[in-house]
Amino acid sequence: MTSKIGSAERPTEPSERSVPALLVLIVLLSLATYGAFSSSVPIMFVSALVGACVLPRNSLPPMALWLVVLLPVSVMTIPTPLSKYFSPAVLVIAIWAIRLAVGQRALLLRVPLRGWLIIPPLFLLLFVSALGSGRTDLTMAWVAVLTLCVVAPAILGQIATEDIWPGLLWAFAGIGIFLGLLSAAEFFLDFNPWASLIRYDISSQTWSTFRARASLGHPLTMSTAASVTLVACLFPGGDKRLWWQWAGAFGALVAVILSVSRSSVFAIGIAAVVGLFAVRASSRAVAQGKRSRWGSLFLAGGLISVVAFSPLLARRSDSSEGLGSAEYRSDILRKALDLITDHPLVGYGPGTSYVVYAQHYASSIRIGRLENSVLQLIISIGIPASLLSLIGLGIMIGIALKRSRPGVAAGMVAFFVTIAGYNALDVNPALLAFVAPLIYCAMMPITDVTATANAYSLVHSSGRRS
Repeated sequence: MTSKIGSAERPTEPSERSVPALLVLIVLLSLATYGAFSSSVPIMFVSALVGACVLPRNSLPPMALWLVVLLPVSVMTIPTPLSKYFSPAVLVIAIWAIRLAVGQRALLLRVPLRGWLIIPPLFLLLFVSALGSGRTDLTMAWVAVLTLCVVAPAILGQIATEDIWPGLLWAFAGIGIFLGLLSAAEFFLDFNPWASLIRYDISSQTWSTFRARASLGHPLTMSTAASVTLVACLFPGGDKRLWWQWAGAFGALVAVILSVSRSSVFAIGIAAVVGLFAVRASSRAVAQGKRSRWGSLFLAGGLISVVAFSPLLARRSDSSEGLGSAEYRSDILRKALDLITDHPLVGYGPGTSYVVYAQHYASSIRIGRLENSVLQLIISIGIPASLLSLIGLGIMIGIALKRSRPGVAAGMVAFFVTIAGYNALDVNPALLAFVAPLIYCAMMPITDVTATANAYSLVHSSGRRS
């Protein structure tokens, strides 16, 4: 991969530069996984911290993606500050951001940065909201994760000197294959070595049909990772997809189907539209653009159809659980609107919506289960701050589209649409580490995610011919 965006340096394979880094990464992930299985919490976190400090800087975002998938700390018996907020993946993102800021401090001070019309007012509103929350621990931790995983990548991406997208593509492809194989093993063989790690209150949940959990402990969390992976591999940014991108997309497709998540169907559909729009814009400037557009269109349509018409999804939709879900979500909406009406301007405090919901509706059968991240956000920080957040998100996706980065834009859309369908933002904010690298890529200066992907295609093609 190129070391400088827009440089004339030849893109290189991971085998040419990254063998030592990949070996260290494998060792650290092995240690972390061993730590998880042996309930040795310090091993997991120390391994992540050491890896983040010694590995090459551009290997940290892929490492964070893998840590989200391999170490489901949010559903393990681990103290809340570490499991829901400062997970190994979030710590890696934090050290990555610090290393970027220190290494590029001259650019950070000199280059005009976007976002100052949104970021200061947003943090002012968050501060006011936190003052009245009465839960300083939750609010400070939540704001810290938001800063590390959303705000920092958005700012630091604007002064990027390294293109991390090729490394992310390799990570997404590997994650897709891994989730697909593990989900299939869970479905056909009833085998999942991660099952023993999950807390009883999570592992004891049942549904009307089989739903794969894979290594993330819950079908909805797994479907989020798989949906992002699917669209990232589907829209890599080059003129054609390589075999490992196909393999990653197929594995992610299997995982999405076996998660039996209806929100993933909507997420993949919307993300595919966004990705196709970006492909259409980028293909104007490349040869065979028309063929690329039509190929992406038919491929996206086919994959969406496979997910939408899955027999497992149809069985769940026709079950009593599926039919009762609409009524349950209507009840959630009504209760959430009552809470929002009481505190519309500053909310109840960042990260406190699930606590507030449980306190107000303690007699509810599904106590504390506010399964909608959008409603969580509005209840927590109020309507003005929520609007600023959504505007900022829309701007970042728009920048990725304008710069013809289909996988980046589609991945961000898939992530935020899927988490809108369940209680993620306040209950498991550490999951934002999975989208932080995409936010960074969206804000990178114009030059070349697409050119790098095309160069990768040329290198692979020439290698096969020789």
